[in-house]
Amino acid sequence: MQQIERYENPKICRACAKKHTTCCQSSPGIASPKDFRRNHKSLEENLYVALKSGLWAIDWYAASPIRYFIRPAIKGSEGELWHGAWGGECVFLTESGCKFLYEERPEGCRVLIPSRKSHCGAVGEWSKGYKKHGADLWLLYKKLVEKVSDRIAVERTKDATIS
Repeated sequence: MQQIERYENPKICRACAKKHTTCCQSSPGIASPKDFRRNHKSLEENLYVALKSGLWAIDWYAASPIRYFIRPAIKGSEGELWHGAWGGECVFLTESGCKFLYEERPEGCRVLIPSRKSHCGAVGEWSKGYKKHGADLWLLYKKLVEKVSDRIAVERTKDATIS
């Protein structure tokens, strides 16, 4: 996995949180497919486990062709497999900051550069269109995302029938 330069600066983030809505409060960061390949399991299995937990959601970039991407759920919308809202607090934001260690965070969070003067900015390709770039990373995996989504939907239907 390509190492991303570390842009974390908790001091700036804490100061920002006292004055403004932080990045994490306004929208969850977008995960890349690489974020779901951090262990010996397959991308499909890791994606399934994450989405089934209800703490991650499938969102989309409404362009032609439509592109999906994966991001943490928004607080209050946990369990919604498909959630197209763009805005709301990340489910992994705690009183003391992100639940994850820096290296475990979605790529879209790790590429943000904290700023004392304005909102955080992104680096590299992410800076040219954050949502579009995040969705482009998942373009080759559209069928896989649909397959995992269908698997979860079938399981939820069976669970609802049994209950």
